[in-house]
Amino acid sequence: MLTSLRVTGFRNFASLSMEGLTRVNLLVGENNAGKTSVLEAAEILLLAQTSSFALARGPMRRGENVPPRLGDDGDDEPYSRAEIYLGNLFHGHETSPGNKFELHGETSRGPLSVSCSLEIAETEPIDDEDVPVRAQTTETLVRIVRMAETGTRTSSLPLELSRATEKMLRQRRMSFEFGMSALQFVGTASPRRDALHVLWDGIVLTPEEQKVIEAMQLIQSDIERIAWLSYSSSGTDGFFVKLQHSDRRVPLGSMGEGIKRLLVLALNLVKSAGGYLLVDEIDTGLHYSVMVKMWKLVVETARRLDIQVFATTHSLDCIQALAGLYESDPDVREEISLHRIEKGAPASIRYSADEILNAAQRQVEVR
Repeated sequence: MLTSLRVTGFRNFASLSMEGLTRVNLLVGENNAGKTSVLEAAEILLLAQTSSFALARGPMRRGENVPPRLGDDGDDEPYSRAEIYLGNLFHGHETSPGNKFELHGETSRGPLSVSCSLEIAETEPIDDEDVPVRAQTTETLVRIVRMAETGTRTSSLPLELSRATEKMLRQRRMSFEFGMSALQFVGTASPRRDALHVLWDGIVLTPEEQKVIEAMQLIQSDIERIAWLSYSSSGTDGFFVKLQHSDRRVPLGSMGEGIKRLLVLALNLVKSAGGYLLVDEIDTGLHYSVMVKMWKLVVETARRLDIQVFATTHSLDCIQALAGLYESDPDVREEISLHRIEKGAPASIRYSADEILNAAQRQVEVR
């Protein structure tokens, strides 16, 4: 698990330090304070140890394409030439040669670090009678240096990744594994159905299948079974549930966003076994009345499967629900913490489980 995280020159952070990280960490703060950026920093730090393309995950989710060049006059050619743009990862969107960002973390296995700097690479001119003459050109590269207990590794990526690269990454579903651990990122948007299908195939007919059903029962207590069904004749497929005292197959989509959100959380928790789960706006689609149960699911599963969780929220109900879990189960005291991110602040403000509960009881604003 990460016990600390330090970020320099990454997205909207000139510098940020987070100490005292626990098994379950809830991040709060104003809009554009950088909560999602913290999730992305942790993602890059952990996944870039084995794949440089981890840098592309955040820009892909955010739809950060190559910006038009000045003087293009509406020409869409830059978008057709390159799709994924890594320049927004650098503080102030500054992409001058020599600019860099650094990520550092302490884990139970030792320190990790990733340093990404910008440099200019030159392509050699072509002077061959059989090939049209091509002048020497330059390209901006992101030089990536990773350091861990296994040593130092260096690689490079173009600042602008091509459509072919994007297609390759999407085909791989951006689910890199590193060492014996895995990492999943759950965003605010509903995941693609095929991605959910892959996650479901990983747990069906295992003991975890029943755990997923129990998670969904937090909202709909009479759910008995869940299955992925495909109808080749109509070309449709998706999740269906069976309710108690009914023989009908009910489409999951007809049961509301809360049910789907819990399914997504439960499936990604299982997929993250032995690793990390990053969740943006964890309370999306959930009524306050089920949030204590949701946190119970997250904390208990994280303990059982050895997962570290980082989640963001704007919701006071979500924070109070985490406090409510601690009040009903003091054993989670060392497992949970809250970290407030403030714009321009060099360090997060950490609240322990006791402080979260005291703030909730006294109605002190911690967001």
